[in-house]
Amino acid sequence: MRKRDGNLSPLWSFCVSCFARSRGRTLGPRKEHVPEAGHLCRIPGYGRSQLSVPWRHLPVRLSFKDRVGAARFDLPEQIDNLPAGRIFNASASYWTYGLMGRDYRHEVVSLFGDPSPKDIAKYDPDYVFLKDSQVAKFSTVKPMQRIIDFKDPYGKGYSVWKVLRGAESPKREL
Repeated sequence: MRKRDGNLSPLWSFCVSCFARSRGRTLGPRKEHVPEAGHLCRIPGYGRSQLSVPWRHLPVRLSFKDRVGAARFDLPEQIDNLPAGRIFNASASYWTYGLMGRDYRHEVVSLFGDPSPKDIAKYDPDYVFLKDSQVAKFSTVKPMQRIIDFKDPYGKGYSVWKVLRGAESPKREL
């Protein structure tokens, strides 16, 4: 049997601290404010090692108070104004929640794998969300019209395409 050294592991002490705070008690100092950009963020690891990273290098936004709906996820606000429908997300799965729209009006299909053009026929979406590199491959399956075009904060291009049905005129844009 392994002998314990008397010190609590960081994970155990974190759990005890969270429980005590939820009961109205504190075990040590608490910081109630969000640090400024120059301060350091301490990320606990396993064991006794810790990693310090400046806040300005973290890719996470700390406040979403001024943005709602799709804009919270760096998607254009036009997604919130589209008529309710099914969106096929052929891009990364992390866009799924933002593609639902402000009032969750859209049903979003994300495959969490490599999508193929055959999936558009299988899931019969009203809209298709594509990376710019996927447009040529996916636009050959069904007639589609580009309705939203944008770039994410890292400069990658994306677009939303409306799948045209029956009597709608196929205006193809590439």
